[in-house]
Amino acid sequence: MRLLSAGLCVFTLLAAPAVAGQVHVSNAGDDDAGTGTAEAPYRTLTRALADAQEPGAWIVLAVGAYSAAGGERFPLDLPAGVRVSGSGSGSCSLEGPGGGALFRATSSDDAANLAVLAGLTLRGAKIGLELRGRAVALNDVTCSGLEIGVRVDLASEPSSLRGDGFRAVECGTGIHAAGTSELVLALDGASFERCGHGILLEAAAGENPDTFEGTGVDHRVALRRVTFLGCSGAGVHRRGAESENRGAPYRFEECLFQGNDVGIHFERPTADSPIEVRRSRFLSNSGFGIMAAGLDGDPGARSTIADNEFRWNGVGLHLVNTQVTYDVRRNRVTDSVGNGLFLANFVNRPTATVQLASNLIADNGGSGVYCLADSQLLDVQVLHSTIANNGYAGVLRKHRHSGKSNLSIRGCIVAGNRIGDLHKIEASEVFNSLIEDGGGGTENGNLEGPPGFRDAALRDYSLDRGSPCLNRGAEDAPLGELDLLGNPRRVGPPDLGAIERAAQGS
Repeated sequence: MRLLSAGLCVFTLLAAPAVAGQVHVSNAGDDDAGTGTAEAPYRTLTRALADAQEPGAWIVLAVGAYSAAGGERFPLDLPAGVRVSGSGSGSCSLEGPGGGALFRATSSDDAANLAVLAGLTLRGAKIGLELRGRAVALNDVTCSGLEIGVRVDLASEPSSLRGDGFRAVECGTGIHAAGTSELVLALDGASFERCGHGILLEAAAGENPDTFEGTGVDHRVALRRVTFLGCSGAGVHRRGAESENRGAPYRFEECLFQGNDVGIHFERPTADSPIEVRRSRFLSNSGFGIMAAGLDGDPGARSTIADNEFRWNGVGLHLVNTQVTYDVRRNRVTDSVGNGLFLANFVNRPTATVQLASNLIADNGGSGVYCLADSQLLDVQVLHSTIANNGYAGVLRKHRHSGKSNLSIRGCIVAGNRIGDLHKIEASEVFNSLIEDGGGGTENGNLEGPPGFRDAALRDYSLDRGSPCLNRGAEDAPLGELDLLGNPRRVGPPDLGAIERAAQGS
């Protein structure tokens, strides 16, 4: 039976099923003499689950720790459609004997009926929940100190994992899904703190991506308001030889990636799958904010990275061999240790295309935009962006071996970069832009000289009154309707750079 996979962002599905009857459990209860009522509770969840097999049953645990020493027999099989929840204001935990799993939800004839765990802490075992061929919601559930918080087996059957307020704290991996069957993963308000990997999506691991022939995975992943904090690996890591995703693009909305090694890592060749990252923050990730490597994707597919903040990362955005077109717009990429953006094509495949529009790329330690072609064509369009005060070049291009690139700079401000604003870029590739050091020449509507920022020393890269960049841009079709701040672009001819002045009113 296939699981529902539509409506990933409708988190009302996380609500408890209709209650057919409650079964109560308490450390003060009695499995033999109890009846499962509030007045005569059972002592163990093991006993309660023997009674609560019908969809709609609700097991309520009183405050306390439920462990093997107290009579629990792990792993506990979670029936389809059953809710298990803690109650009271104190701690309610399941504590294992060390190995194995605490809960198991595996294939049943009623696989699509959502089971719910709520208000629980899972600790003291290898795995919190083993999931295969079932639909489970984890609401306000914390996995603490486990090797794997949730292990999803996608070897042969589709599975669905949803959650509102799920936490994985100091786990080896918060959620590990492996295999190529359909996965629905929809999390709202979750957090992954000081784990190895927060979420690890793995398919055909160990296979050589250059020779592997597969049909792709079927992931339907939507993460909203999810925090990845201090993970020694990646916040989200997808790896394995399966390169394409048959589901919708991976969606990240209003997420925070802070203090990890990498925020989002799509290992080669998995960046052939489209992603959407919107209104998220990538802060102080020691390696990369986003690192994505492809191999041979569909040039007609599109990934979108929009309205995000990248700050204090090793490299803000690192895209390699991404045959899927990347649309990168209205992002702030600042204060990277190295390059703000690194864009490259190393493989003998069709063109890798990246379109940058209305971005602020400033105060990075290396180049603002570093472009490297080392085999086939790299096509980069830079539209109405502000690239300023970076520690190396503003926009740098490098070719190796037989590599070549198309590079177009339109409507931009490139100013104050340490070794020069443009490096190995011809003036004929620059249009309607201000290049402060004159590297764009004065043909094609270009300007040179100071851009007239309001206060660059204080990181204010908006345009001051009297700036030569006002109303000097061309209305390029890919520009879009909004500037970096979300203001309308076309109030008369657009201004150069990422920020329109007309909408600021001063």
